[in-house]
This record gives sequence, structure tokens and C-alpha cells, in this order.
Amino acid sequence: MLIHLLALSALYHSYILAYLHDHPLKWCALVVTVCAGYFTLRSVKVIALFGIASLLPPIVHLITLEDAPHFPYDRHVVNVDLLVLEDSHLRSWGVRTLVAVREVTQCHELNQQSCSALVGKKLLLNDRSGTVLLDGQKVKGSLALKPPLGFINPGGFDYEHWLFAQGIYAKGYFVDPPLIEASHVNRGWAATLNRTLSARGAHGEGAHSAFVSAERESAILKALLLGDRSGMQESDRQLLAESGLIHLFVISGLHIGLLFGVVFYLLKVLVIAINMALSVGLWRGGMTAGVDFCSGLAFLLVWWYVDQIGYPISATRALLFLAIWLMARVLKRELSLLQVLSLSVFLILSCWPYEMFSYGFWMSVLAVLGLSLALIRKPRVGLVPKESTYGVRFSGWLSAAQVLVKAQLFIFVLLCPLLLSFGTETSVLSFLWNLIFIPLFGLVVMPVLLMSGLLFPVFSSVALELAFFLSGMLVALLDAVGYANQFFPTVSFIQGTSEWWLYYLVAIILLLPLKRSVRLASTMLAGVLMVVTPKQSNDLEVWFLDVGQALSVVMVKDQHAFIYDAGFAFGDFNAADTVIIPFLRQREIKAVDVLAVSHQDLDHSGGMVPLLDSRWTPEILMQNFVEVDGFSGESRHCFKGQSFRWREVEVSVLWPPSKQSLESLSSNDSSCVILLEFKQQKVLLTGDITSQVEQALLRAYPDLFAQVIQVMSVPHHGSKSSSSRSFVDAVQPEWAVASAGPLNRFRHPHPDVTFRYQEIGATVINTAEMGALLFELDAERDSRFKLRIFERKIPYWRTRRVQE
Repeated sequence: MLIHLLALSALYHSYILAYLHDHPLKWCALVVTVCAGYFTLRSVKVIALFGIASLLPPIVHLITLEDAPHFPYDRHVVNVDLLVLEDSHLRSWGVRTLVAVREVTQCHELNQQSCSALVGKKLLLNDRSGTVLLDGQKVKGSLALKPPLGFINPGGFDYEHWLFAQGIYAKGYFVDPPLIEASHVNRGWAATLNRTLSARGAHGEGAHSAFVSAERESAILKALLLGDRSGMQESDRQLLAESGLIHLFVISGLHIGLLFGVVFYLLKVLVIAINMALSVGLWRGGMTAGVDFCSGLAFLLVWWYVDQIGYPISATRALLFLAIWLMARVLKRELSLLQVLSLSVFLILSCWPYEMFSYGFWMSVLAVLGLSLALIRKPRVGLVPKESTYGVRFSGWLSAAQVLVKAQLFIFVLLCPLLLSFGTETSVLSFLWNLIFIPLFGLVVMPVLLMSGLLFPVFSSVALELAFFLSGMLVALLDAVGYANQFFPTVSFIQGTSEWWLYYLVAIILLLPLKRSVRLASTMLAGVLMVVTPKQSNDLEVWFLDVGQALSVVMVKDQHAFIYDAGFAFGDFNAADTVIIPFLRQREIKAVDVLAVSHQDLDHSGGMVPLLDSRWTPEILMQNFVEVDGFSGESRHCFKGQSFRWREVEVSVLWPPSKQSLESLSSNDSSCVILLEFKQQKVLLTGDITSQVEQALLRAYPDLFAQVIQVMSVPHHGSKSSSSRSFVDAVQPEWAVASAGPLNRFRHPHPDVTFRYQEIGATVINTAEMGALLFELDAERDSRFKLRIFERKIPYWRTRRVQE
């Protein structure tokens, strides 16, 4: 009972924290708490006592986590001694290296308190000079550091939380080439295997088809054996997410359990063989002592493996779960799967409280919970009640297959709402793919790969050939999965917290051992919820997305979108894949009607091609700088005088004057300037025009600028060369939005520009400080735009983007 009280207390206080931070996962925490309480606590008095006792942990965590030190919000140069923690990862723009600070030799302008806090902290360095460092090296150098910042958008990956969970304190780059002080390169198993796989993939050695295939095979092997998915192609990541197979390509409970099982049974066979050869018991306690010995050795090997790959949190969770199971066995305590899960959850949330906001953590908890529910429902096919609580008893292959299908169904029902509620699209075949791939991975792929990995130090060539052959088969299977998915639709979940939480509650009711009539009613309710789309409350939404030192504005109406500018591109890293497409998916946009790209600079056009290649290919493309091959929609040039109606919104192009004028205009001054008007509310989108174009617009449209512009994008991100005083005085906007990057090297928006807008009474908002911004108009309730900040409450891991 104490174990369950502690576990439920941890779950409950995670819900409290999530609620206080207005995080969507608060409902997940609450549902898991209620479900676990159903099987553990039956007394009302005990539940009341549990609720009172659970108030203390959230208070403690709120105090400790809210006061956790952050790197100051500014750029600082420091001289440091570093220890390289892993080999540099090659990227299209340079290299990425993870290091730890051994000593700070010179702080420069950084205050002493922050300077001292750097010692022992992890730093992520992005170096464009191409300096490649190896794990274990000690280097000296001068670093330019800033806080670990990411984009803040609906549906987007919370990169800043991921950095926080990885313990990364700051990001930066080498000001000058570093000096390698000592070259004690890590020659451990994981480091050596990683370098070997990277070299074979880069040079195409062992390829079973083409060079690209060898690179894919190497990336897949690194993901499966080392938990490193950094080398995987974006197309493979999307395919795995869409097919619901992404959980198989991280070092999780499946991998740890399989490694333990493979080693345990090999050692057990060895013990039996020795006993048979000697004709006497090897231990006085008989085979029970031998099994315990094999379990201990297998656990130590698993621990060594997790240590080699750097203790990723997913593997650490599984290792802790395994340790609790083994401890119960040693102490002769009968613990069910649900009890082990309860204690593991408590310890994980106590040691790593930031995991309460981790999608991976909750997916792991729900997966084990689903497995527990599947095994509990039938006493004859479940955890062995008396002989042992450490195994599952089946009456033949058919029974085992039934349990496998049932367990997979339960896990799918629990995980699917969680994935879909955060905007992830899932193929309707995902259940089938998991039903095929989980046994395939469990029985064939992972045992063979783990054995090849363990044999790598002794028989490297044979082990690598076997691993690459198996990865080649996986590449072929993934290609087949991608081909099959093309013929079936993807599913996106209903939008809105209350709707998906209600569906989740229905899913839990379906899994509980309740009356058939209750389950039937719940099934009918779930079917209605899956097909009913909530009414769109706003007539028009204008989103200024957080894309750093770039621009992307998305107008949403009736689940259709009008996009102005497509953000940045740095090599294969672009705003479409990282920000715009996840936003469209999360907002359940049915189609992109218009994509208008102001000009060719990559901070405005970078995401255009990836967006054209996605399922949200626009029907109309407006741009002036390139001919797009293979575009199936309508292509238009963006010139003065064009006007059309988009879903009751009047769209007018104000600049540039003509196609001939483009030859005499700079790239910035050729920006397509667009005015949108809806129910007497006007939005002006200006691209990167300079003061010369601003004056031309004032001369060309004196009557237009005599009217009030409610919302406008600040020209050229707030550059001093734009937003002239006469233009600002003429436009008189209520809100002026500067789309800039945090701590950008241009110092946009310039203080003089900000002052000009503030002087005429406009509210200046910077996406670098606030993240994504929403201006919404609901004509039934009000006649003017209302501003909504996407992230109303700042989570404790978020750096406050205000310079002191």
C-alpha cells in the first residue's frame, strides 16, 4: 500500500504541476492517476489521505524547479577548458559537439555568479568552421555562449524542453579554432562502434543498393544500437511517426528487456551445461541460486550497456524498472507488473521531475499500463498468481498470439489519443504495422542486432556484415510500409483539450473490466467523438509564427490557410518541416489555399519547396523570383493592382509595381506587400521593404494609409533602414509585430524603430520574446482583433527572454 501511495502521489503532483503550467499533459497525468488508483486504492479514507499527502511534493518541486539557474539572456564570451562528451556530429552547415566545462579561465563581461555556475555544465556547440572533436578529448578555447533557446509554436517540437531534459545549460560556438590540450580519445565499445558505423555509412561500404542506402542503413543501426537518431533522414523520421513505429527506434524498455533476456538465457544455458557436465549442482542453493546469479550478471551487462550509450533517459527508465523487478526477486517479494510500474513512476518523477512533461515518459507509462490491463483481464492468461509473479503463463501458441494481439490493441488504444492530441498524424495501418513489427523486432531484429553488437569487439567484420544485412532488410521493409501508406488515409485527432480528454476517458472505460452495456455505450460515444469536428469559433485567425530571424504569417479561416512567407532554411533544416507543417497539422488545416512568398531571401522563402512537396501543397503560389517545376497548382506573379477574394477576405497587392521594375529593385525592395481586409479590420504584410519603398507606397496610396491599419508586420524585422518616421506616422498601426530571432546578431528590432511605433501609440511585439502570436476576430462577439499569446504561462524550463 505504501508503494502505491508514493506512486500515486508522484502522479498526482505531476498533474498539479501540469495544471499550474497550463500544459496539455495535465489530463494525461490525471487519467493515469485515476486508472492506477482504480486498481490499487479501494478505500475512500485512504484516497482522501493520499490527496492531502500529495500536496507537499508539488510545493517542493515548484520551489526547486522554478528557482533553477538559467544562463543569462544575452550573448557572452568566455574562455574555458572543456571535456568532449561525444564525437562531433557532421551537419550540412558544420558540426555539432556536446562538451562539459572543466574550468572557466576568463569570464570577460559575464558576471561571476553565472561564470561559476558554468563549471560542470553541459554545452552544445554548433561550429560552422568544421572543427571535428572526438569523445574524451580535452580542449581549450574561447566560446560565444547564449541560452538554449528554441521556437515557441503550436504543434512544434519543444526544443528548449528537450535541451533542458538533456541537461544542456547553454549553446554556443568557438570564436577561434580550439586548442586540443590532451587527446585521450574514448575507445570504448559504444564510441568505437559509432565511429565505425559512421565511416561505413559515409563511404558507402557494405551498401546493399546505392550510396544513399548505405547511409540510411548506418543511421538505422546507430538508432537501434546506440539510441542516436541524429543521422536519420527526415523522410524516415516522418514515416516512422506516421506508421506508429518511432518507439521501436529508441533505446527503450523493449531494447533493455530484450538485451537482458538474451544475456540471461545464454548464461542460463551455460549454467545448465556446466551442471550437466559436472553432474552436481554448481551452487548449494540449486538452480534457483544459479538463475539469480545469471539474472545479476545479465543486469550488470545491461547497466554497462546503458552506461556506454550515455544514460539516455528512456534507457535509464527501463533500467530502473528492471532493477526494481530484480530487487523484488532477491527479497522474495511478490510484485505485479502494475506494482513495479507504480514504484518506477514514483522514483522517476522524484529523480527527474522534468519527465512529467515528457511525451516519451507518458507513452512508456501508458504502454506498460496497457500491457498490465491486457494481462489482468483473464486470470488464466496473465501474471502467474502463485508459482511466480515474474512471468506469463500461456496454454500454447494460440493463447500467446491472442495475448499479443490483445496487449497490442490495449497499448494502441491508450497511446493513439496521446499522439493524435498533440497533432501527430497516424496512418490507419499503424495498428497493423505494430502488430507485425513488434514481434519481428522482439524475436528477430533486436536479438540479432544485440548479439552482433556484443560480438563487435571480437568479431568486428562478421558482426558488421550481419548488422548491415539486417538493416538493409529493414530499409526495404520501411520502403514497403511507406508505399502501402500512400493508399490509405492518415488520421488526425479532434482539436481541443476537452474533446480529446473525453475520448481518453472513454478509452480507459473500454479497457476496464466493466459491464458490457457500459462498454457498448462508451464505444458509441467514442465513435461519435471521432467523427464530430468542433465548431470553429473564430471568423479569422492571423498567426505570426515564431521562426527566428525570418518571417511566416498564417491566416486561418474555416480550417483553410493563407500563408505569407515560408520562413528560413539552413541546409536541410527549414521552417516548413520544423514549424509550419507541424502548425498546420496541430490546427487541423484541411488545405493551404494560397502561399505568397514575398522575395527570394532564404529567411522568407526557405520553407517554400518543402511546403510544396508536402500534403499541404497550396492551390495558388504567388512569387516573383523563380519558376517552380512540377507545381500542379496555379502560379501567379505578385504585382501591384492584383486583388482577389479569399474566403470573404479581400486581398490586395500593393507592391512591386510591375515585372519590369524587378530588374531595378534590390531583393528586399522587391518584396510583395499585401493588404488583407476583413470586416473593416486590416492586416498589412510588408516583407523586407526599405524606407524608399515605404515612401513610394505613401505616394501611391494616400487614401489607403489615411485609414487605420490594425495589424502590420514591421518591415525587415525592425531594421533601422526601414520603418521611416513618415511611414509609421501614416500607417498608425494598433499592433506592430517584429519577427526576429532571440539575441540575433543584427539587434533587430532596432531601438529607434521600436521607439517610433511606441511614440504614435502602437504596441510593438517581438516574436523573439513572446513566441507565436495570434490575432483573432470573432464577429459575433466583437468587431476588432484580439491578441492572444500562444504560451500564456512560462514553463520553468523556459528562459525568460528579457535582457536585464
